[in-house]
Amino acid sequence: MPQPPIQTDIPIDAQGRMVIPSHMRKALGINGNSSLVAKIENGKLILESPEAVWNDITAMFADVKPSLSKELLTERRKVAKQE
Repeated sequence: MPQPPIQTDIPIDAQGRMVIPSHMRKALGINGNSSLVAKIENGKLILESPEAVWNDITAMFADVKPSLSKELLTERRKVAKQE
């Protein structure tokens, strides 16, 4: 079952800094040593963990067959031997 969304107002100070509330940091498993990837998408600021970004990229290419890269390597090796 999907988690219900967590929503809160986050003030931004004069220098443009914001503090992610502790309950949100705990929910995401981030601490003072963590980093986030920020992106703007459809007018929204999205903060994601590097792991979440990696998982999204991996899922995007899940249907790519690894044999394509093997085939390319095989062809390149044949060309290299002929030269």
